[in-house]
Amino acid sequence: MIIKQKLTCKPGSVGLVHVPSPSAINLDLPSPARLRNLKVTRVLPSGSGEQPSDAGIHELATSKAHSTCVTTGLVGSYPTFSPLPCGGCFLLRLSAVADCFPLGSGMLCVARTFLSPMGTAADRSAFGPQNYAYFPTNSYICILNVKTFTMRRSFLLLLTLFSLPLFAQKSGGITDSMLEQIRKGYNDTPAEKAVRNALAGQSIAVLAVNADNLAMIDTHFSDKVTTKGITDQKSSGRCWLFTGLNVLRAKMMTTHDLGEFEFSQNYCSFYDLLEKSNLFLQAIIDTRSKPVDDREVDWLFENPIGDGGQFTGVSNLIMKYGVVPKNVMPETYQSNNTANMRSILSQKLRQFGLELRELKPADAAKRKVEMLTEIYGILVKCLGVPPTEFEWARYDSKGKFVSRKTYTPKSFYDEFIGQDLENNYVMFMNDPVREYYKTYEIEYDRHVYDGDNWVYVNLPMDRLKEMAVASIKDNTALYFSCDVRKYMDSDKGTLDLANMDYASLFDTEFPMDKKQRIQTHASSSSHAMTLMGVDLDDEGAVKKWMVENSWGASSGYKGYLIMTDEWFNEYMFRLVVEKKYVPADLLELLDKKPQKLPAWDPMFLPEE
Repeated sequence: MIIKQKLTCKPGSVGLVHVPSPSAINLDLPSPARLRNLKVTRVLPSGSGEQPSDAGIHELATSKAHSTCVTTGLVGSYPTFSPLPCGGCFLLRLSAVADCFPLGSGMLCVARTFLSPMGTAADRSAFGPQNYAYFPTNSYICILNVKTFTMRRSFLLLLTLFSLPLFAQKSGGITDSMLEQIRKGYNDTPAEKAVRNALAGQSIAVLAVNADNLAMIDTHFSDKVTTKGITDQKSSGRCWLFTGLNVLRAKMMTTHDLGEFEFSQNYCSFYDLLEKSNLFLQAIIDTRSKPVDDREVDWLFENPIGDGGQFTGVSNLIMKYGVVPKNVMPETYQSNNTANMRSILSQKLRQFGLELRELKPADAAKRKVEMLTEIYGILVKCLGVPPTEFEWARYDSKGKFVSRKTYTPKSFYDEFIGQDLENNYVMFMNDPVREYYKTYEIEYDRHVYDGDNWVYVNLPMDRLKEMAVASIKDNTALYFSCDVRKYMDSDKGTLDLANMDYASLFDTEFPMDKKQRIQTHASSSSHAMTLMGVDLDDEGAVKKWMVENSWGASSGYKGYLIMTDEWFNEYMFRLVVEKKYVPADLLELLDKKPQKLPAWDPMFLPEE
């Protein structure tokens, strides 16, 4: 059978012929003048790890135009009437075609064995999107890309194909017999029915509570840092900022004999969002030569801004902009409820990003300032105007008036804290996936464009605990982060592996260790808090830990969370330590060049 299909083609168009059934070969080649150049480009399937090369391009010169089999002429080594090899796709690119003619004295066919678009991003850029289409598994097609016409006519394409199915059944799906086996494997006992009934009317978190662990953990701690007052980040992702400021305010209250005190989180949030906006816009300018679907560019547009972060945001922002008391720039509804504001900022930044990619470098730099002016206006409307100077009255811990003075944000910080936050603290992590005693850096894991990425030393847990205990015993709180939602009893305010019994509820085991949970995206650092208490036994071994949270005084145990040492081992990730508590052998590791990890590494999501 001869299959005829008439195609009206324009330069750059694509002719596609599906051949649904076997046919006999009975075609004539056009004259050499009609078909001057035919290229066949092999495009490898997505995810193959291979890259196209010159060896994948074959030309049919006019001297081969009357070959017995076009397929053999194109690829050279395949026998007459053989299909092209599976696992790849061939684009047949014609140029300098004129008038109407029958094509071929043989078989032009393409084996299609995957459902993704043909080729890599580089291929699609080179050949143009019109060259690509989707076809069913194992269908045989011919793709003709007409690049240039010397005349206005359409052409007649005659194509034939021998025996091969258009569709083939994939293995690996759930078949009827498999489903029947699965159903028979479930034993619907009265106990199973009781669990099903309970789950129909109550949350898993409630039903998984371990009845053998209902008693409250002992709340005595051998060592605690002096703190006063619990903060509340409300419906925002600013735990990192609250934690950093809480570490500093504990130091300030002790050093200057203050009563209950808070720094303005809103003041720092304002400049955090302004700096993150600049970070995004400048990164877009820096990467404008890369295609928009480049992994780095794609990540930037996916994550233009957020209110999550980590300790370098605290250190870089405060050293650049200083701090103010909370009553000087109090919270607003938008600072406490950031979702809508963040959405507006993200939309605007994405719009700006697309514009910047089209501008010349000099024009982009000028336009960026105008864009940041618009962002500043949005922030003022939502958060208020950050003060450049203010008057503050100081009272001691007994409420007695001490002094009244005018400050700038930076002079206030210098008088009451005065530390070099960028050089006096070391960031550590416990990540069993990566090698210990090595330094790592996370690209774009910073808040300020000209600031610092998150650079940390990866350590085993026992070394982290040594420094944490030394700091707490010296009345110095620490920036700490963990996977807080795991095995948390929010009513008691405890983090304990024995709080929940999911295994008994679902009659199955959950045996993954910390390394496996990280590798499979089951656990990561999600929330920052202030580590300020440890309970040691008579031999000096750790029994439990206490953190000051930022979820309000009514959450957890009076605004705090108590964690067992076993839970600490499994779900603690980050710790920031003053250098005076860091042993010399660990400080030496900071002199080594860190290994840089990509921004999209799942281990390094912003803490919220």
